[in-house]
Amino acid sequence: MSLRLSFIGAFMLRTLAWFALALALWFWLGASLVQPSKWLSESIMLAAFPTWAYQVQQQGTQLILMTLVEVLQPDGRYARPSFLIDGMRFGFGFPLLAALFLATSKSGLWWKIPLGFALLVPVQAFGICTAWLDQVAIHAGHISTKFTQFSLAEQRIIVVAYQMGHLILPALAPVLVWLSLERQFFAALLMEASLTEFNQRKSS
Repeated sequence: MSLRLSFIGAFMLRTLAWFALALALWFWLGASLVQPSKWLSESIMLAAFPTWAYQVQQQGTQLILMTLVEVLQPDGRYARPSFLIDGMRFGFGFPLLAALFLATSKSGLWWKIPLGFALLVPVQAFGICTAWLDQVAIHAGHISTKFTQFSLAEQRIIVVAYQMGHLILPALAPVLVWLSLERQFFAALLMEASLTEFNQRKSS
């Protein structure tokens, strides 16, 4: 029984150790890792909202959505607000996925990690887009409604989508990608857990 427990425990310890290292590397390469999601999220916003979304600028890991929304200033001039978010907020799945792969096995890492990262880019882009929409439609709705024309129902959908893109998908997506590419290892984990539970019931 101790061997079975150590098999699962060793996997968890390896995952934690690799996650710490991957997290440090993720922070160091943050600006570069955000770029693919920046390109995708910019394309989505400009295609979906051409009347008010203008362009996206990147400063490090900060992504700035430039808009065509015009706001009247006290001095009588018009200004166009921009909306800034940190793309890293939606990308912690990258180091988590790398840690899971590295803790599982060393075979096939040359294609599993790049493929897994590519699958996570749309997830990060979704979080980025919903964060911008949350800022534009909810937090700045009093000044942007004339241009965006989001209905109350659409605003509620944006709130739910933002919560999913911020809290749920960044943590869930890397686990699902890992499960899909490491089914055999996951099956071994389940078998070890089942045998452990069976032996515990038998001994009691």
